[in-house]
Amino acid sequence: MKVLNKYFLLERGPSRLSEWSLLWSGFSHQDFAHLLMNMLCLYSFGTTMLQVLGVVNFTSLYLISGVASSFASILFSAITRSYGMSLGASGAISAIFAAFATIFPKAGISLFFFPLPGGAQVALLGFTVYNILGCFYRWGGLDYAAHLGGTLLGFLYAKYLQQKRRYR
Repeated sequence: MKVLNKYFLLERGPSRLSEWSLLWSGFSHQDFAHLLMNMLCLYSFGTTMLQVLGVVNFTSLYLISGVASSFASILFSAITRSYGMSLGASGAISAIFAAFATIFPKAGISLFFFPLPGGAQVALLGFTVYNILGCFYRWGGLDYAAHLGGTLLGFLYAKYLQQKRRYR
């Protein structure tokens, strides 16, 4: 159990950080429901993004955004002095969703089988606002800062791809 806590749990606080936990915490989950929700979201947006990006770029985006979302979590915790622990893939999955919504802004999105009006771009805006508010109001046990870090990285990566393809 000590090994799992050291490498697969991101502890946000002075002198608690294990460099490996920046990456590996994105592969651990609190319970089956947590894992199931993250994998459902990953499947929903990841299958399309895998086809668009290819295996190497998709994997790179996923891993880098997992680490970036851990950094965002640590930075927010240091600024607000609200230390604790974090785990889960939602930061990396937020990046995949943000990249999807940026590349396919009009794509239809459903939440629990109910279509959301406005497409992916409106869903991304709502997701971002929800996470910003979550940082301030601290609803539940979610790591809103990690979600925002992943979202920002995914958005910037998609904009980079769009710019790169535009000038070819």
